[in-house]
Amino acid sequence: MSTTVNSKDGSATSRPLNFRIILEDIAKSSIQNSKIVAAMGLETQLRSLYAMVATAAKQEDNIDKVAQLWELMVGISDEFAKEIHALHTSASLDNVLDIRKQSEELRNLHRIAS
Repeated sequence: MSTTVNSKDGSATSRPLNFRIILEDIAKSSIQNSKIVAAMGLETQLRSLYAMVATAAKQEDNIDKVAQLWELMVGISDEFAKEIHALHTSASLDNVLDIRKQSEELRNLHRIAS
């Protein structure tokens, strides 16, 4: 298959295009973009869960229960990190690991206080 393209001097020339390579590149880009979008969606969901746990922790008087809430958030963060890692994209993974670290620090803080 060939197509007509303009050369540098403005004249029309016929040159074969390798559409297979072009289509494969587009497909790979589409797949990678969908993985990035999926990872960003998971990160957004995790941030929402973190906010819910933070709100619940603020309303809880029992420090042991607060530590349990943050322990739960650490486990949830681990699961989200595994899912994002399985997408073979580093997008959002650092942010998820940051949330996990914050949750772990808060869990440890409330364990010490109890």
